[in-house]
Amino acid sequence: STLSSSPHGRHSLDLPGGTVNLSSGTSDAGPGGDISLLSGAGSLSGGSVRVSGGQGASGEGGSLLFSSGVSEASLSGDVMVGTPGGGMQSGSISLQTGSLSEFGGDVGGEISLSTGSGGPISLSIETSSVSNGGDASMQAGSTLAGNMDGGDVLIVSGSSLTGSGGKAQVYAGSSDDGPGGSIAIASGASNKGNAGNVDIAAKSSMKKDGGSMIMQTGSGADSAGDLRLSAGLSQNDGALISLVGSKSTNGKGGNLTATAGEGLLGGGTLTLNGGKSMSTANGGNILLSSGISDFGNSGNVAMVTAPSSIVGESGSVRIKTGEAYNDKSGSITIETGKSDSISSGRVSISTGDTSKNDGSDVEITSGASLTSEGGELVLRSGKGIRKGGDVTVSAGIGTTALGG
Repeated sequence: STLSSSPHGRHSLDLPGGTVNLSSGTSDAGPGGDISLLSGAGSLSGGSVRVSGGQGASGEGGSLLFSSGVSEASLSGDVMVGTPGGGMQSGSISLQTGSLSEFGGDVGGEISLSTGSGGPISLSIETSSVSNGGDASMQAGSTLAGNMDGGDVLIVSGSSLTGSGGKAQVYAGSSDDGPGGSIAIASGASNKGNAGNVDIAAKSSMKKDGGSMIMQTGSGADSAGDLRLSAGLSQNDGALISLVGSKSTNGKGGNLTATAGEGLLGGGTLTLNGGKSMSTANGGNILLSSGISDFGNSGNVAMVTAPSSIVGESGSVRIKTGEAYNDKSGSITIETGKSDSISSGRVSISTGDTSKNDGSDVEITSGASLTSEGGELVLRSGKGIRKGGDVTVSAGIGTTALGG
């Protein structure tokens, strides 16, 4: 059967098409009447219900508006779109706009989900007791057109005038017996151009502190998770990993602190390794350099072990070059910088004072040889235009006994 509009019939040359109104009855004492549209059942597939807006020849096509009823004293009605549970699998729900291939155009249609003021939007998949949990996928559109960009995916939390801005949180699923879910953030690859960047940044504040950034692995009964920063493989020079403290225009620059973890059976080790060379080239260097100053002194470089507790010894400082098998081992040079105006800096080697025991020794030993001569021990003062420097060797003074 066909239900058509009137009075102009199904076709009108210069007037709007007629309207079809389906309305249920009203009630002064109870709920209003319902309207049900049901397709027919079938021995194979059930019949479909199709609602389509009219086609426009020169203007826009007709719209579809699904709107619930308003209430004067309570909540407005709900709009529910759902598929029933099936014998094998429930049906799908698809929201799709038209493509550009049929009639041309610049941009495909837009799908917008928005609530009233302050209303939440929740996208969730029900829990399954017989199979894997359902996937939730959000993917921007690709393009095959030349010199055109793929679509963006933008997730932005809400702003506030006087309170805190909304949080944007991403959590992987937990598990009782197996490993928890992972979170992967990866930029796009490229066959001929540069791969995409991954930018994670806390925003600035005009009047107060800038946002903080915390990268922390999870705790564990056996061991905590590892945190690794690694640059990708390169056919030429390897990529740079840079950790930089913040710049300040009015105060001190930000500190950069690397601290190994605490432990009941021992503190963690802090290791700095230069890169390995896979050829005859030198291995990577380790450079510790203090900051320069435009008008004041440059910064200091201090290698200090922590003080001991009541019963233990303080830690040692050891500077040693690596062993060599077919050539000389590396050298150790302790040297102050030159000065163009006044004396250069001093080199001082001394042991600490003690109040309850003998002072410790200072021992300088040249290298031994199993097959040839031992190394020399040379003390040489500096040369000068007027007079060379002195070499002074003096023993210690004894307050209550003989000197050294």
